[in-house]
Formats: sequence, structure tokens, C-alpha cells
Amino acid sequence: NKEDAAQLAILQRDAELALHMMTTSNERAIKVIEGFPTVNVLAEYLKRHDTTTLSASIALGQLVARESDSTRIGHIVVDSGVCDTIVHALQELMAGKILGMYTLGGLIIASACLAVNDNNKRLLHEAGFIDKVLVRILKGDHQTKSYDPVRTKYLAAEAVWNLAFLKDLHPPLLEAGVVPLLEEMKQSGEEKSMYYASGALFELGEKEE
Repeated sequence: NKEDAAQLAILQRDAELALHMMTTSNERAIKVIEGFPTVNVLAEYLKRHDTTTLSASIALGQLVARESDSTRIGHIVVDSGVCDTIVHALQELMAGKILGMYTLGGLIIASACLAVNDNNKRLLHEAGFIDKVLVRILKGDHQTKSYDPVRTKYLAAEAVWNLAFLKDLHPPLLEAGVVPLLEEMKQSGEEKSMYYASGALFELGEKEE
């Protein structure tokens, strides 16, 4: 009906605004998301679209970060295929495609938010997030246009850190070769790079002697 359509239009507008804010301030983005009518409206939006939009996917990622223990939100993530959507978009950006206002950093932040939840960690891994995205970003092995290489790498290290809280993912992370890449970042001298690399290494059991 018209009321539902109007509500969904408002949600899409707010999701786009939240995405834009994420490139500069997660705190501001979360405030926008907290103003969404309800989580159910976001769920309805995702269910009504054959192809989940990136803006709604990223908004959902932020909701997961705030309410990681919410079973309802967990079901929305699984049903909507959000993890696959974001990993696919990351691969397109890394292949040199332009996806409007979507940035490599913004989508990595969304992935890291999703990875606060253990089930999403598994879904991201199954979608190829470790091998096809994170390792390539840490290596600088991609053709993304217009991005900040230092920031992108430490955001990827943050995502590795989040994934590493699930012990089941230690073997694929280690096999993918993240440890030497993180060790290199840890020695970079750049504050945030050192912080996130050290945290990821610690969680993977690579403690300093």
C-alpha cells in the first residue's frame, strides 16, 4: 500500500545517508540508523527487493554491530544474503569498477560490523571474504580506483581481528597467510595500522615473546 511504500522510501533515503556518513563517522551513521522506524521495516525492505541494495545492506551491518545478540536481526542477515552482497560488491570495486558512492573502506567497515556476530563470520568466510578480499587488500593486490591504501589496510586488519574471535576461522585465516602481512603492518610505524594489526595477531594467538 501507499503507506508501506512511503515508509520504505524513507528507509532507503536514511540508509543512503547512513552510508555516506560511514565514510567519515560511524557514530553519526549509527544515530541515523537508530532513527529508522523499526528493524522490521528494514527487514521488509530487504525482502521486497530481489537484489539487496548495498545501502540497506550496510545499514543492516551497523544494526548487527549495535545488537549482535539479536536473533531477529540474525535471521534478516541470513534471509537477505547481505554477506554475499557486500563481498561481491567488494570484489567488483577491487576489479576497478565504480559503484557510485560506495567505497572500498565503507564496505570493509560494513563487513567488519557484520562480523561482530559469529554466524556472520561464517557467512562472510563462505562468501570468500578472507581469500578474495582481505588477503588481497593486505597485499595491495587489487585495482580499486581512488582509495586510501593505509586506511584500507588497517580497516582490513580490523575485519581480520573481528573474524579471529571465532576460533573456527583461525585455520583458514592462517592458511590464507594473514600473519606475515599483519606482522609487516605492525612494523609500519603508522599508529592505527600497528594497533589493528597487533590486535588481530593477538587474537590469532601470535603473542609477542
